[in-house]
Amino acid sequence: MNPGSKFCIYCGAALEVPAEQPEEKAEVKVCKTCGKPLEEGAVFCTNCGTKIEDDKTTEEN
Repeated sequence: MNPGSKFCIYCGAALEVPAEQPEEKAEVKVCKTCGKPLEEGAVFCTNCGTKIEDDKTTEEN
């Protein structure tokens, strides 16, 4: 069956469309200096080299 089909291609029966699940946003820490996302567990920003400290990062919603 093709994604998005509303009817079965073999018997013509209506297909139940699953309810869309809202995407969960992962909390991503970003560098305070350059604003780029930080890798989990990073000690330094891979973009600008700034040392990462808990009080120097923010969580992007």
